[in-house]
Amino acid sequence: MDTEQGLTWDVAKQLVDQLMVASTDKHLSDIECQVLQGSWDGKSYASIAEELGYTLEYINSDVGYGLWSKLSKATGEKLTKRNFRGALSRQCQQGSSDPGAVSVSIATPGPNKTPDPLGPTTRYIDRPPTEQRCFETVVQPGSLIRI
Repeated sequence: MDTEQGLTWDVAKQLVDQLMVASTDKHLSDIECQVLQGSWDGKSYASIAEELGYTLEYINSDVGYGLWSKLSKATGEKLTKRNFRGALSRQCQQGSSDPGAVSVSIATPGPNKTPDPLGPTTRYIDRPPTEQRCFETVVQPGSLIRI
């Protein structure tokens, strides 16, 4: 991702979720994800609240404030509804150059994998030697795979 325009909603959502897990050991809640997507789409808190059936105060003061606070802590920079897209773009760029950074891995399924029926945004991390051993073992009678 060289530019902010190259950052898609799916990648941004995955990146934010990874940042949240790394920082708080918790995934994005459903409401946080909905507020994040509404913000991504450029919607006001009032329109997000109306669409979701919540009060403006709850979306703005509770969910929005909490989301940006957690993301600010996770990224190390002050994030708001207005500047988060640029910060996420920088996180993607940093992830590709910094081996210790949170990175977003998006891969298409390998040749023996079936695509995800939910759409073209299938995310799959291929692990050839381990998977091959598992596939060979699981077809044997009485086999056991320990994870």
